[in-house]
Amino acid sequence: SMQLRQKITATIGILGVAALAVFGAIVYPSVRAIYDLGNGISQEKLHIEESYLRRQLIRKSLEALGDARKKIGPLAAMAVREGRELDFVNALEAVETGTGVSQDINLVTANQNDLSKWEREIPLLLKVSGPFPSILKYLSNVERLPYSIVVQSMQLTESNQKIDNPLGAVDLNIQAVVYWQSKNAPAFLNSAPAAR
Repeated sequence: SMQLRQKITATIGILGVAALAVFGAIVYPSVRAIYDLGNGISQEKLHIEESYLRRQLIRKSLEALGDARKKIGPLAAMAVREGRELDFVNALEAVETGTGVSQDINLVTANQNDLSKWEREIPLLLKVSGPFPSILKYLSNVERLPYSIVVQSMQLTESNQKIDNPLGAVDLNIQAVVYWQSKNAPAFLNSAPAAR
């Protein structure tokens, strides 16, 4: 009976060692491989989600850029173009001639504000003199010019000039800025016709 117990104990010991060997050689590596595979799948899922979100962001950004280009083009058409500054001055002079006022035009390029490497705001000083109704007509015609002229201040005073007009003469001083654009601006900004 003692031998039988030793044989049973030895068999249980051998089976236990064999079970541990099988567990160590097969089960543990399999469980570890499944765990690593699960982590790999989770990492790949995160990577795919990040890629998807990046593509969505790029798609939305491109759509927004397209919308911005559609909106900027017409605004750029109101710019004084590099090399065509004389067209702007000629337009102001045509308004002067058409309304019977006299004006002094001063583009203050020394005080320009660089908005980007191809855009600037240039201060504009206008001194206009003439009969009050003509001054009103002048302002109306300047407003209709195809340029963006942002008036910052206007000062209207009685003129010291003696003119033959029962309504009296006035002087108008305007401080404004005009939007200027380089000929090297991106193509989508130059979509408007160059001639005015």
